[in-house]
Amino acid sequence: MDELKKLLIENFPTIDFDKEKHLASDDILDSLCIIQVISLLKEKYSINFPIEFMCSKNFESIDAIWDTVNRIKQTE
Repeated sequence: MDELKKLLIENFPTIDFDKEKHLASDDILDSLCIIQVISLLKEKYSINFPIEFMCSKNFESIDAIWDTVNRIKQTE
């Protein structure tokens, strides 16, 4: 998860990923940012991002994002 945190901080330096627990619902990560996150995750972890994983609850926190990456890896 440290790699994920580093990746997110590099790309979104103004967001405190340790503190924020409602990134999507509070529009800290808007839809364009979420698309950017998906692109970063696809590149970093060499995963395909199925449409069913593209919902806001999967982007609420760094923990939710990490869980989503791991669930996708398990299905591939």
